[in-house]
Formats: sequence, structure tokens, C-alpha cells
Amino acid sequence: MHYFGWLIGGFVLLSISRFIERIGDFGATSADRLPVYFLAFGALLGAGYCFIKAGRGVWKALQDQFGNGPTKDEGPDQEVQPARRLADSEYEHANPITEFDADDALARYMARRDPEAPPNEISPTPIAPANPKPSGRPAFGRKIN
Repeated sequence: MHYFGWLIGGFVLLSISRFIERIGDFGATSADRLPVYFLAFGALLGAGYCFIKAGRGVWKALQDQFGNGPTKDEGPDQEVQPARRLADSEYEHANPITEFDADDALARYMARRDPEAPPNEISPTPIAPANPKPSGRPAFGRKIN
């Protein structure tokens, strides 16, 4: 979204260039008009630079949006290595916990737990009836007896 600044800057410089060119049109001789036209041409070149920067920003944003651009992790200096399958001995070394015991995990948690913490007591809440009785007030619509 930073390309909006370049785009706005380009339109501002383009407007300034036109304004300066109109000032130069009122010069009496060509020698009086020439420096003003060069100034307008410089502003026009600046506007062109801003439009090019905005166009490159839009192009890069579109490439990033649709997945055609390079990712941030990729670069020319990084070497890509193919994946390889681990042998069984390497897998056991890489992942020493092969089974999960829930009882051991609960026992470790209870041992490390703060002994002064109050137990979490859940009190049952009364369940409201699914279809409450209608109140004695009149309601809109058709009456059902």
C-alpha cells in the first residue's frame, strides 16, 4: 500500500509541472520562457519517476497477492537441500518419547501443582425448562387455546 504515496506524489508533481508551464507561456520572449520550461520539465520528470515507482509497487503487490513472487525465506544465497528419510535409529534418537502416558502426565502435573491453590469446584446450575409456560399477558398474533 506504500505505492499510493508515490502515485499521489506523481499527480501532485504533474499538476505543478502544468502550472509552471502555464506561467512560462506568459513570458515575453523565448529567453524568458526557456528557464521556466526547464523547471516544468524537471517537475514532469519527477512525476514520471513517481509513476514508475508506483507502477513497480503495484506490480510487486499483485505478484505477492497471487503467489507469483518470491517468498521472503527464499533468496539467491540460500542453498536448497532435499528432504531425506531418517533411519529407524536416527528416528529414535530424534524423538525419544514414542509413547504418551496420560496417567504419568497427570501425576507429574499434580506433583508440581501449587498445594495452596484451591480446588476447582463446579457447582451444578439449574437447567431452565425447554418450553416455559406462557405468561398471562396478551401477545400479538392469533390466540391459541
